[in-house]
This record gives sequence, C-alpha cells and structure tokens, in this order.
Amino acid sequence: MAVPTADLFVDPFAHPDAQRRFRVLRNVEELEAAFANPWEKWILFLHPSQKELVGKEFTGPARVSGSAGTGKTIVALHRAVALARRHQDARVLLTTFSETLANALRSRLLRLLGSEPKLGERLEVHDLNAIGRRLFELNVDRTPVADAKTVSKALRDASEQVLGHKFSEHFLRTEWDQVVDAWQVDSWEANRDVKRLGRKTRLPEKQRVVLWSIFERVRQDLKIKKRVTYPEMFTRLSEKLSAGGKPPFDFAVVDESQDIQVAQLRYLAALGNGRPNSLFFAGDLGQRIFKLPFSWKGPLLKANGIPVEFDSTAGNGHTADLCGRSGVAILKFHSDAFAAAQVSLGRGPGNRFEVWSDYARIAPLRGFAVPEWWHPLYGKVAIHSATGRRLGSAGIEGVTVLDGLSLCTRFGNGALPIKPIRKGD
Repeated sequence: MAVPTADLFVDPFAHPDAQRRFRVLRNVEELEAAFANPWEKWILFLHPSQKELVGKEFTGPARVSGSAGTGKTIVALHRAVALARRHQDARVLLTTFSETLANALRSRLLRLLGSEPKLGERLEVHDLNAIGRRLFELNVDRTPVADAKTVSKALRDASEQVLGHKFSEHFLRTEWDQVVDAWQVDSWEANRDVKRLGRKTRLPEKQRVVLWSIFERVRQDLKIKKRVTYPEMFTRLSEKLSAGGKPPFDFAVVDESQDIQVAQLRYLAALGNGRPNSLFFAGDLGQRIFKLPFSWKGPLLKANGIPVEFDSTAGNGHTADLCGRSGVAILKFHSDAFAAAQVSLGRGPGNRFEVWSDYARIAPLRGFAVPEWWHPLYGKVAIHSATGRRLGSAGIEGVTVLDGLSLCTRFGNGALPIKPIRKGD
C-alpha cells in the first residue's frame, strides 16, 4: 500500500469555505493582538465572504442587498476605499440619505484609512442633499432650496385660491411630497399618468384635475419666490450632467440606498452614465423607512428618465449573506434572545405592559407555547416566510401550544417566524 507523501496533504483551513468560518492565529502574539483590538476595529473587519463583492469588477451599476446586520455598510466602506486604491486619479463619493449616517460613515472611514490618509483626499463622504446643494451652486445656479414652511405656505395659498374642493392640508402636503414633487410632475398630462405608488386614496380624473390646478399654482409660486425643492435641484443637476462635461466623481458608493429619493437616483444614474463600476448600491428594499416605495426595475426607471441597468453578473443585485450572518440566523438569534418580556411601570393594577420581540419561531419538531398574556390581546398569529412574506395565519383562542409539525407542513418545511395579531385587526 502506497504511503501518501507530504505534498498530497492539503491544509483544511486554506479552503475558502473554511476561511469563512475560521481565522487561524499562528502564534500567541496574533491572539493577543486580536484581543487587544478595540470594538471600533472589529466592526470594520472584512469577512472573507465580503471580499468578493469589495473587489469584484462590474460592467455597470451594481446593488448588494441583505437583511439588517449582514454587513452591507462594511462592504460599502471597503468598496469605496478599494476603488480609490485601484484607480489612483479617481474621485470617489461615499454617500447616504441622511447627515447623521454620513457622519457615522466618515468616522468609520477615517479608522479604515489608518496609515493611508492620502486616499482620503480623493474620497469624499457626504449625505446626498449636502453634496447636491454644493454641486448645484457650483454648476447650475445659487437658487436657495425652499424650506418646509415656504412649501407649506405655498400649498395653503394655492388651496385657498381653488374653491370647492375638500382636500385637507395634510393630504395636499403628502401628495406634493410623495408624488408631484418627488417625480417632478410638470404638466397635467404627466400628473394624469403618474403612478401614485404607496398612496392609499384612489382619485378619479375629475379630482386629479382639481389637484393639478392647486399644484400648478404651487410650482408657479415657488418660481416667483426663486426657490427650488430638493427633487427639482437634483433633476436640474441631472440635466446639466447629461448635457456633457466631466462628472465631479468617477465612482459613487451609496449606503442605505433603499431610502434615497427618485430624483436622487436620477442624478446618480447621470453621474455613473453606465460606466463600469461607477455605481454601487448597498441596501435592502425590505428595510425602507423614510421614503415611499418605487420599483428599482429597469423598465419603470427608464420610463421616468432614470436609465439604471444593474449588472447582470450581479444577478440584478447580489443578495448578501455576509459576516456569516444570514437574515434567518439573525432572526433566530433575535427570537431566541428576546422571546418575551414584561416591564413594570409602577405599582397597582393596570401599571404593566408587555414587550414582545418582532417575531418568534415555530419549528416542525417543537411546538410553540403561547404566552398567557397573549390571550387577552391577540386572537391569532401571522405565519411568515424566512424573508418576511406573510404566508397565512393560525388562531390561538383557547390554545396553549401551537402544533409546529402541522403548521410547518402546511406553510413550509423549516422553522417559520410567527407574529401575534391584535384582536380586531
């Protein structure tokens, strides 16, 4: 029998799959250094499964998505630095939708750059509105952005001029912010045809005619006062950039991209202009908080003057299972750690309420014990898929234990997230 030679043995820890799970420390010094590193450095740690996305070459815009905690922001930070390193004359924009998040990115970036401060000279961090204002003043004109009070007054004045309608001030403001101004509707035809995504009130054409007569007055009022809105500012910036000239940045990396506005995306599309690696979006549409939804699919964007086509090599957006933490793993940890809690508000009856985590789980081989305090409040539970899609519901009136086997057989094979539903909902 032949005896294997030494060169036939392969280091099992050298395998890429093993490197996703293990970090081999060669000596005591490396171990001590690992323990000595502060939390600020650990949160910048790049997991091997993230490295592929950081260094990957895309033929056009690319998007990475994943649930909370999967490491999208870390990928965005490293991606911005990698682009600055790889392209020595390029200017890179790292951006997001709010000033608070931009400040947090800037702080992390300084730690990440470490001994390479010169990279920071070509890598700028701004929230989108701030960099938009700066570029607008430099390249278009110095027209101020209308503040909330100015817009509200214009809406009130226009509403009073149009008699016979019953639209509330709140409705007019949200319709302006979320439809007319957001999509830069500039004519009755455009107002008639725009998709009112996320708006719960259906409007017949007669009411839309009345609405447009109000919004047309608002647009004229702001023009007379020489004010622009942020969506108008980004639209004019896009037109200026599309007309030619060198873009102010060669690459843009956008964190928390699910909360950017339509007009901001239009500007980013003009900035990238379809160049390889020009746009990199990190976010998750399921986590959208601050903006009403709009489709990121190519045809709808193109129809509204936003020619973004995501790189097909990214699978129209790479779903991130980063840092070894998938959405399901995070959900499991969350539900295991915070199954239920009671918080005392004081002494006496009624001075107590219950706090329950967003989701619990039910598994095929393990039933779910329904907490006693659920029964006065909840009549059933919603059954969800691992991605958060609602699959159905199950009643809990008089039930002490939900049958995991029957529910998982009915709705899926694995563990299912469940969430209680208040009586009457």
